[in-house]
Amino acid sequence: MNILIVEDEALYASHLEILIEDLGHTVGGCVDNAPAALQMVSNSPPDLVLMDINIAGDYDGVETAELIQKAHPCPVIFITARQDEQTFRRASRIGPANFLLKPFDELQVKRAIQLAVASVSTNATGRDARPADGSIGNTMEGQSLYVKSGDKLRKIDIGDITSASADGRYCEIHTAAGRYLMRITFRELMDRLPADQFLKTHRGHLVNEGYIDSVDLRDSEIVLRGGRRIPLAKREREEFLRRVSK
Repeated sequence: MNILIVEDEALYASHLEILIEDLGHTVGGCVDNAPAALQMVSNSPPDLVLMDINIAGDYDGVETAELIQKAHPCPVIFITARQDEQTFRRASRIGPANFLLKPFDELQVKRAIQLAVASVSTNATGRDARPADGSIGNTMEGQSLYVKSGDKLRKIDIGDITSASADGRYCEIHTAAGRYLMRITFRELMDRLPADQFLKTHRGHLVNEGYIDSVDLRDSEIVLRGGRRIPLAKREREEFLRRVSK
């Protein structure tokens, strides 16, 4: 996993670099201010950001994290030595993946990273998955989901998703490039995908209308480009045919 550190205390920055590399991750950069952080994000987009809330400069850590989310949505772990309610509320505005309280040790860093990965896999949506007003919107351009792939969080454009299906407490996401498991309920996934692009075809099955090749009415199956077949339930058939016939 490629991790960006934004920390202006050299001792803590060095400590984090050593701990992260010992845990088998890559430190993509270690900077101490907002402009440098944004430049690093542009040059080498991170999978995760460790952000000190109290960095010096025109922008503190919370403001810098907000700027990063606009440029490259990714999970953020806030680092702080303060435990006051005001700081917590400000930092919570952007939905951080975790908090790391100074001073910290290797186990705390390891757990914070693991929980951040699990949290993003569970909630599984990039910050740009919805427009600023919080609605789903009518287009999939610029929208994305984050899915866990090995020890990385992989960003998948929603427009690249061909279909999805429920698998217990997980959902299996299919794209032309492969399939991925997300720890998210089917209902939560439906709520996060544009309703005018994704159609429910069966209990626990969604398809992206843009990838439909044909509908096999005899066998009640939807045939996607590439030949993959998705079941079409009788109770979903009328609404499905009404939608695709518009």
